[in-house]
Amino acid sequence: MVKLKQEDLLSIPNFGNKTLQECIDLLDRRKVPNPGWEIATKKNNKKTKS
Repeated sequence: MVKLKQEDLLSIPNFGNKTLQECIDLLDRRKVPNPGWEIATKKNNKKTKS
């Protein structure tokens, strides 16, 4: 699995960002180097009131 690109993984049906994060967490626990996958996060652009 670590030989696949992130785009290839995300093209698998029912394999989304949550599953990708679970895989990253599992690899971290097993001390396998991260193959460069990153979770795309939406930045919160809400303005705070002063």
